Amino acid sequence: ILTNKSISKSEFTIYNNIIYYLLTKNKRVTRSILALEVYNIVNGINLSYTILITLKKITNRISLLLILIVIYTDSYSLYKYLIKLRTIKKKRLIINIIVLK
Repeated sequence: ILTNKSISKSEFTIYNNIIYYLLTKNKRVTRSILALEVYNIVNGINLSYTILITLKKITNRISLLLILIVIYTDSYSLYKYLIKLRTIKKKRLIINIIVLK
């Protein structure tokens, strides 16, 4: 639900909403838990990006402010792997995978 309050038939108010997505099943066979976590993060961000594009089209049509999507992860194994890496280049690669910019 994107709207919280209807003012009239042609107007509505949008407040902050949380769209929660959790990927629990994965059809791919992975050899490590870390690879599975990275794959799940990528899948979640792909869905978020799709939602963002849809919301952007809606907000452009009705002249509203842009809606931002913030993505958090609590993956401790990704954090441990990042700490174990020796070179800055490898750390930046993993951070870019996590952030996907």
